[in-house]
Amino acid sequence: PEDTYVSLDHTVPQITPLPDTDLEKALTRFRDVKKGEFEIGRIIPKDSDLWQNPEKARAYMLATYQQLLPLYQLAVAQ
Repeated sequence: PEDTYVSLDHTVPQITPLPDTDLEKALTRFRDVKKGEFEIGRIIPKDSDLWQNPEKARAYMLATYQQLLPLYQLAVAQ
């Protein structure tokens, strides 16, 4: 999804939009660096209407998981 972000270090507040991320480089680092990280996801703002509707929030989160799962599978396959 367009609103997907990547973080390579949870201790740094920097996140990068997925389209601006060099996925090959990020996944290679995740694979080769002992403490390498690869976090990917979507951000739901605190004031989002999704939080008012648990079913919509659940569907949104499940759709996100299904869309991002291939990237994690790629990461562990390399």
